[in-house]
Amino acid sequence: MRVTEVSMDMTKSLKKQIKLLFPRAKFVIDHFHVIAYLNNIIRDEYQFTIRYGYLSKEDKGKLPIRTKGMGIVRLLYQGGKHWTERDREKIKTVFKVMPRVAELWSAKEEVRAIYRESLDKDEARERWQSVLSVMPIIAKRTLKSNLEDILNYFDKKTTNAFTEGCHTKVKLLKRISFGLRNHQVYVEKLELGFVQPKLLTTTHTY
Repeated sequence: MRVTEVSMDMTKSLKKQIKLLFPRAKFVIDHFHVIAYLNNIIRDEYQFTIRYGYLSKEDKGKLPIRTKGMGIVRLLYQGGKHWTERDREKIKTVFKVMPRVAELWSAKEEVRAIYRESLDKDEARERWQSVLSVMPIIAKRTLKSNLEDILNYFDKKTTNAFTEGCHTKVKLLKRISFGLRNHQVYVEKLELGFVQPKLLTTTHTY
């Protein structure tokens, strides 16, 4: 009963279970998962256009060479801050040939700006309307049904970034170990992995 907020993704089944465990909790959909969802929409639109978009031979000739790889998609995941001049030229060409991809990318970057700039929930809700207006039908329905939980972020700026970071570190330790047969060794590696680096470099006297 003391839990007042739960930060999570947009999984409906998980939400139902959490509601039973924490009846007083308010759901906050973490902004990382929102951006990831929008990136997936951009990726799907880009790949669909490449395969079934009926691009003219002239437009196909303008596209960067690595259209079938993940190079362009990874650039579209980013906000452009770390793009090189060559990256900018590639994306500029993609946006010219695929205006729908450019529209969705701009909407995703507007969401980033909403999280960064909005002072309260009402301002964020108003700015979200322009984002929803350009979303595909299914994505619009999903985002609308979760919008209040998305906007709950602006109450206390709750995020599960620390937990996600812990998950990433645990998976990394497991991967670089190439499998672990001894349970105790795995536990000890995890404990060592979460020790502050400065404690490892400190000279100990026994």
